[in-house]
Amino acid sequence: MLVLAALLLLIFHAAELKQFWHTEISTTGHYARATFFRQNERNAALKVPDLNVRQIQSHAHGVTYQLTRPQNVQIYLRPILAHQSGVLDHERKAFDYKNLKQLKLRLTPLLEQTLFHVNQDTTSPIHLNPYLQEDQTSFQLILDNSGGFEHSERVIGSLELFVVDNPVNDAIPMLPLFMVFLLAPVIWAVFLHQGLDIPLAQSLGVSCLGLLLAHITWLLLPALIFILMVATVLSCLLLLLLQHLLEQRRLPQAPFFWGLLWLGAWLRWQEILVRATVPLESLPRVQAYYQHSLSLDLFSETGFFAANLTHAPLYPFLLKLTGWLFGFSPFHMFYLSLLGGLLLLVLSYYLSRQLLGQGLAPLLVMGLASINELLIRESGMRSPDIFSACLTLLYLLLVFATGPRAMLRGALRGLVLLLMIWNHLSFLPLACGLVLLDVLYQTRRSQASENLKQSLRGGLLSVLMLLAGFLPCFYQNWQRYTTVLPETTAYVSRIANLEFSDHYGFPSSLEIIQQGLQAPQYQQLGLREYFFGLHSPAELASSTLLGSSLIMLDSIGATLNLSTGENILSVLVQGLSSKENLLPIVSLFLLEIFAALVLVAFGWRRFLRYRMLLLVLLLMMLPHTFFYGVFMLKGLSLMQSQLDHQLFLVYVPVLSLMLIDALRWLRQDRARWLH
Repeated sequence: MLVLAALLLLIFHAAELKQFWHTEISTTGHYARATFFRQNERNAALKVPDLNVRQIQSHAHGVTYQLTRPQNVQIYLRPILAHQSGVLDHERKAFDYKNLKQLKLRLTPLLEQTLFHVNQDTTSPIHLNPYLQEDQTSFQLILDNSGGFEHSERVIGSLELFVVDNPVNDAIPMLPLFMVFLLAPVIWAVFLHQGLDIPLAQSLGVSCLGLLLAHITWLLLPALIFILMVATVLSCLLLLLLQHLLEQRRLPQAPFFWGLLWLGAWLRWQEILVRATVPLESLPRVQAYYQHSLSLDLFSETGFFAANLTHAPLYPFLLKLTGWLFGFSPFHMFYLSLLGGLLLLVLSYYLSRQLLGQGLAPLLVMGLASINELLIRESGMRSPDIFSACLTLLYLLLVFATGPRAMLRGALRGLVLLLMIWNHLSFLPLACGLVLLDVLYQTRRSQASENLKQSLRGGLLSVLMLLAGFLPCFYQNWQRYTTVLPETTAYVSRIANLEFSDHYGFPSSLEIIQQGLQAPQYQQLGLREYFFGLHSPAELASSTLLGSSLIMLDSIGATLNLSTGENILSVLVQGLSSKENLLPIVSLFLLEIFAALVLVAFGWRRFLRYRMLLLVLLLMMLPHTFFYGVFMLKGLSLMQSQLDHQLFLVYVPVLSLMLIDALRWLRQDRARWLH
């Protein structure tokens, strides 16, 4: 059925599919940024031709923009926060930020809508279209210092504007719809055969007929086909679910699996269409990956192991392969991010099925991962982090596998860990720790002495593979940077410049956000200089302890799409600016604490295998604890988004798995714990 659907797709839409290999794919949308200073020469005006932006008011207490709304565009905003105090230069203030605390949308002189204030999270863009009426021709964006946030330590330092129009190539936004054409016939056939007990041959015949009618409808009524296809898929899935619940029949996994995969692809594609408006020049790290991939080959001075980039070589190599398949362009980097996002969903499902068995639980875990805001946002970031998360889940799959022989499992685990090191060089110490944990787990799970010896041999094989694969990277990095892990020192330098921004000798926070490594007075620091030269032992201990608590609470918040656990601590550190926000903040904080306690107690006491999961999560958390704690202690909680979020990409699917299993256990044994 999939082959037939693919053939019909090629017959009816060959011209559109060819454009996926076009080397000049781009989006017709626009991206702009405005920064807010008192000096006129430093105040950058928004310039978006499609919106006809005019700055109609600008003073110390506010900025107002007038925008004209064209038809068939999607408009997004994202405020970026910065320090209130500005930057110190030779013991005097070089310039001040405007005292902007709130962003409003004015639709008419009598109708205003508050979009954002400085106590909110800034990680996701704000979609303006739901606020605008269909006949709305113009609107205003107002940034001011009102709203009762006088004591806030943060201000809105800049504003990003995303305008998404139809891409140049019509095939690009149709990618999720093409997936529907491939998945809908399979879902229909399974539904007719298993749900209505229709013979398989007749089910396939009806599905083929429906597929032909769908393509004909596409040609005659293209605007209607999307709604019909989505409604058909959702109705089939709903009927299968009701049949499973009411008639106690076995739930077929495949239709729900492919339906959730399509949902995940559609949500991530919408994020990509927004992110594609940002020019590559505004993303120094992404631009470095792209430029490096253009010159990368296998074995030469610019080869795979050449240390021409402080980051690991695997992600640029994957970009090279993507460019070889589709042609080189910044937009094609999103194909790789989308692949990583979907691969994470697939691995989440199979890991859940391996630990929880078949049924509804693995689908619920995959569903939570499909709609998770953090995972959706990461799929549009063009970053190697999402592949590190995928490799971690693949490693866990191999750890809990029972089929292959011990030596084969050891070789596969060593290969996966090696790929993780090639994706992030700083993962080397953690990889060695994971090998040790794996050997201990396999030893405890083994019964016979021969199995114990095989487990030890498998672990030794993994270590030898790690050393053999890392030695070329070790040699090249030492020759070029005189350090084994230049990626780690670059990360520590970025954190140090964020932590000490607006201090003498360091750049301002806004310059860090805007210019990154190119910011003036940007300092390159080593590990010893950062940890022991800029921090006291008491600060190291307190920040590590606080960071551990924050990461645990933030992981629960990211898994359940709640506000992050640091919000309540931000209130304690910075003071509560608006008392009406206290109740939801405290409620969500208590919910996160309760969920964290339930998961830890359940994972440690109920199943032996969850102890391995918790130990893996703890080991991966250790390098990040200090950074999260010190940002909170120094009142920089609103800049947590600048830290490395690779850890949470692993936490979300694993904690979702444990949460679903804990709820299932409570439901099955409710008679025991109710008495």
